[in-house]
Amino acid sequence: MLYEFGLSPGVFDKSLITSNDFLARDLVRFLDGLQQNGLIGNLCDGELRREIGRKLVALPSGRLREELRYGLEMLDRRQRFIDRPYAGPGWPDDDATWFQEAVTSHSNEAFYSIVTTEVTANGRQCPPCTLRIGSVCSSSLWTGRQNSRRVERRATAFQDVLRPVLRNAKSLMLIDPHIQPERARYFRSLQAMIQLAYNRLVPNSLKVFEIHSKTKADYSWYHNELRSRIGPLIPSGCQVRLVLWEDPGDRFHNRFILTNFCGISVDRGLDESDQGLDHDDWEIIDERHREDVWNRFRTAGVSTYGPVAYECTLP
Repeated sequence: MLYEFGLSPGVFDKSLITSNDFLARDLVRFLDGLQQNGLIGNLCDGELRREIGRKLVALPSGRLREELRYGLEMLDRRQRFIDRPYAGPGWPDDDATWFQEAVTSHSNEAFYSIVTTEVTANGRQCPPCTLRIGSVCSSSLWTGRQNSRRVERRATAFQDVLRPVLRNAKSLMLIDPHIQPERARYFRSLQAMIQLAYNRLVPNSLKVFEIHSKTKADYSWYHNELRSRIGPLIPSGCQVRLVLWEDPGDRFHNRFILTNFCGISVDRGLDESDQGLDHDDWEIIDERHREDVWNRFRTAGVSTYGPVAYECTLP
């Protein structure tokens, strides 16, 4: 549902895209599509985005530069550039070495695809997921992307779908009014998502992690149940905030997974099925919708669902 791309900055070279309108249009469409459901691996600890910025400045003023500037600005605003650690062995100084950096990073943590130029790809051993600018938006990898999908209600399936989301989020909310940690089908999925979210080089780069659910009759029992089951999964120096809402009007029904860069609507909940093979419908929500839901639950002490009945931090 969310797809992380590697990129060599040569696709923004002035000599390439100002002389070939077909390549330029493909690049613009690529950036447009990334706003819907894409991430860019920001190679060399964020240096890739700065290199792209330098290439953008070098372009002549006009429509193309403005379209590319707008596309990059929207990706920046939606926090879709995800820092990737320097892979090496040498610091990239041309498009060929930037491409090699992407390939090495891909071997450490797979991209959905790597986009580069025809010149850079020619004569090199490229991963099967490599796409050349000019043919990106007509490729089966690109047209096969989905904003919604059927997801098997099983913890390992949740991990497969959410891997690029949870491992890269700086802020994360799990929202489900019916979380019951004492039941195995809820605990297994919570365990899987928490473990995946913190499975990163720097676990405390996940700055905000919140679980929102409905009020329970015995708050201390609920707290202790979560603390004993989930607390050991939280790395040292990290915290998960639990918030239980009163919801006197019984309006808290929808389930979401929200991060700083995307939101996913989860139709039937964050628990596994206890009735054999079963599926759920998940869908990426648009940016305004994500912001609206986020703000509803981040309001201090009160929201659409009434006041906060109980909150605590784990472990």
